Amino acid sequence: MSLFGGPELQEFADKLAAQIAQRLPPSPGVAPPPPKLERVLQHVALSALVFRRANKLNVVKQVRLSRAFQEKLSALGYDEDFIKAATLRLAQSFAAQ
Repeated sequence: MSLFGGPELQEFADKLAAQIAQRLPPSPGVAPPPPKLERVLQHVALSALVFRRANKLNVVKQVRLSRAFQEKLSALGYDEDFIKAATLRLAQSFAAQ
């Protein structure tokens, strides 16, 4: 992976968004059940933690990955609140030791 990221970041963002779509398909206007939402967000955090441990992620790469993840979720039809919650969980996992 290069200094500013490479295809690995986009591939991971796409893979993570696809996993979320499989577990919790987008349904505009309908809030997911809180327990299911929490399980999906925990999956985001765990997947990001594993990816971060396998790949050196500087701040630029973290931002690029977050942006690619947001764009993919938006393209899949998720609402802004869900995208923000999922991206926040992703960012929190970057900060975790």
